[in-house]
Amino acid sequence: MGSGKSAELLKEILMCEDKRKLVVKPIIDTRNSGIISSRNVICTDAIEIFDFKQILEILKGFKKTKIVFIDELQFLDDSDLYEF
Repeated sequence: MGSGKSAELLKEILMCEDKRKLVVKPIIDTRNSGIISSRNVICTDAIEIFDFKQILEILKGFKKTKIVFIDELQFLDDSDLYEF
């Protein structure tokens, strides 16, 4: 906490020129609903998910997605990580 992980992720998201990206965060992270933010006021929209399988379901609707950014990964259940 407080080490700037979300800020670094946000920098990568904002620098990513490819528009075919998906930004997600665990629904269990209740700090900011539907957004990823940092202490230095940078923020972006994010889809809230329950698990890795939900990312796969979302990607079925966004077939051209090239990059997936995941904030607060440690809050996701890793039992289906290998399928992802």
